[in-house]
Amino acid sequence: MLKIHNRSQLNTITDLDIHKLVILRLTQLDSIHPSPMIIMEPGDSLSSIEKELGFPILTNLFDDISYPDPDFIPFCEVLENHGGCYEMLFILGDGEEAIEIFIPKTGVDAALLSMCADFSIRPEPYSKEIPMITTKNHESQPTDPLVSEVYETLTDNLKEEFHERAAIIEFESNIPRDNAERLAMDAVPAKMNAEK
Repeated sequence: MLKIHNRSQLNTITDLDIHKLVILRLTQLDSIHPSPMIIMEPGDSLSSIEKELGFPILTNLFDDISYPDPDFIPFCEVLENHGGCYEMLFILGDGEEAIEIFIPKTGVDAALLSMCADFSIRPEPYSKEIPMITTKNHESQPTDPLVSEVYETLTDNLKEEFHERAAIIEFESNIPRDNAERLAMDAVPAKMNAEK
């Protein structure tokens, strides 16, 4: 089981479908996620994930009906089937805390997978592929000479963030990489000031 708090942990996710989905969620949340995203991995037991959460997944907390009872209804807010994985979202308390769980379709508890298959919905398809973003991207130099000059003054963390922003801009705006790098570099001075 993995707990993802921010982009610096993306390389720990080995499931490509979950990796792409977590990148999308972090992008939608502008990289800030108050609670960790929990990634189930093959071999993780249902009891281990429930222990981490502090409540059962296959029993509705409001009526104590458990899956596979025909009257069972999951108490999560969202349960989506993304093709290669499931995504489950719980909103806790007064809506102040959210717990997001990503579940691979193989190698985890059969009852959990069965419940997910029975109750999940397919979200609207994404119009584009989500790019793979890894910390290894910071090994490549920007193509624009002026951007490259500023790039050399950045810390490793800012280089990583620069490449992630450039990849997202390139993907979302469907513009050439060098233009995306210029736009991504525009955000760097504010980050440099924040790190001082």
